[in-house]
Amino acid sequence: MPLTEERKQQIEAEERESSRLQERQISHSNKSTVKHGLPALFSFFIPGLGQIIKGQVGKGILIFVGMIF
Repeated sequence: MPLTEERKQQIEAEERESSRLQERQISHSNKSTVKHGLPALFSFFIPGLGQIIKGQVGKGILIFVGMIF
């Protein structure tokens, strides 16, 4: 059974959407590396600072105070 023009267009639209989703996933994985790399660098010099930068203020302060003692 040959494909109708409407079905061909539908398949092309699905392929474009699939391609966009894959690009978003790749872009998101690159961003997650940035979210973890910089805070890890800060935590290397000042323990707990990385957690504070990531928004985990309580945990960051606890780590900092724990390292003082």
